[in-house]
Amino acid sequence: MVCLFASPAKAVLNADLLNQSKTVTGAQWIGLHLRLLGLELTYPAYRVHLVIDEEREAIKFDFWISSPLSRHLHDAGRRETQRVLSYHAGGIRDQLQEMLDQHFPDVAGDFDAEVDLIGTFYSPAEQVQAPPVPWANWEKNELSWASEE
Repeated sequence: MVCLFASPAKAVLNADLLNQSKTVTGAQWIGLHLRLLGLELTYPAYRVHLVIDEEREAIKFDFWISSPLSRHLHDAGRRETQRVLSYHAGGIRDQLQEMLDQHFPDVAGDFDAEVDLIGTFYSPAEQVQAPPVPWANWEKNELSWASEE
């Protein structure tokens, strides 16, 4: 016979600590919104990660394509792949602009998606343990191939 007794668990998160104010920089606040936007844009077939690229003074996305989608796009040909990747980059651009307009109007006014949004599309490498391979780049509202096949 097994006898289980329930006892109340102590709270791990202290309510007083959670209610304290914390100062964050504008970059940290935008960075949090970018991470959340990336999660909202992520699907099982791909993952999106958005960050501020301080060196380029731009917002950068990394778009990791799943193996099945990568195979499908490869089989569909370069023209169709370019159309699909450009569609996704345009969607990221539009969602980013909407997020900036809604939550950061002071930044949105100076944001120029043609200059201030850059990105890289990655496909899985042939070897399972190898890092993803850059497939295409997005800059100035145009897609360019990372390497010629």
